[in-house]
Amino acid sequence: MKNYQKKYSVRFSGFVSFGLVLGLGWNAYLALPALSKVQPPSAANETNIAPGKAAEKAFDQGHYAEALDLFQAALKTEPNRIYWLRLMAESYQYLGRFAEAEAVLTAALERFPQEALLLEGMGWLKLFQKDFKAADSWLRKAWLQEPDGFWIQLNLAYALLFQGKEAEAFALLCQLGRSPEGPSLGTAMKKDFAKLAKFKITHPDSDTLTELFTSRCGLGLVLPEACTPKPAANKTTRP
Repeated sequence: MKNYQKKYSVRFSGFVSFGLVLGLGWNAYLALPALSKVQPPSAANETNIAPGKAAEKAFDQGHYAEALDLFQAALKTEPNRIYWLRLMAESYQYLGRFAEAEAVLTAALERFPQEALLLEGMGWLKLFQKDFKAADSWLRKAWLQEPDGFWIQLNLAYALLFQGKEAEAFALLCQLGRSPEGPSLGTAMKKDFAKLAKFKITHPDSDTLTELFTSRCGLGLVLPEACTPKPAANKTTRP
């Protein structure tokens, strides 16, 4: 799974604190126990998140039906976990239950309309639904929210490829190859194209592109020569 967990698993504690400031006033808020400080997890919290952690593990192991049951249980007590909402939608998606995946994302986006993880999730789903123009649109919305998002840009490159916009897709892949995540680009592409291929979504250049952007043993990622802009030829004029 594309690793968003670190970013999205803790952000709601800040929302809770901010809501209390608005509701109680700053002075009253300061009189409360320090919610903003890291506290040892309570037994209740551990109980609440246990199904979600188990769901994440099942998802990572490819047990998507099991993950669905666990995510549904986990979200009853932790309904604002964006990471879990995204993974639940993706579990439906990999089971071929696209309508249910879209319903989860649509409902989540009604509550969190600017969340890049959800916007990117809808774009990734649209690729599986072969609606490449819509995928392009959703992914550009996500990109606006998270300009450095590696997975957003990679999925956008796929959307461009499937629309026949190979030059734009290649330029984006070159850009990603220069990013900190560049060494993992080829591996990520191989896994993603394999997921798409299970639903008979293929591109004739997928193997070639994956090979071009795969790191070499001991060398890291060596970008294709085509990623280096060629200097403009010097023009001379005759006297």
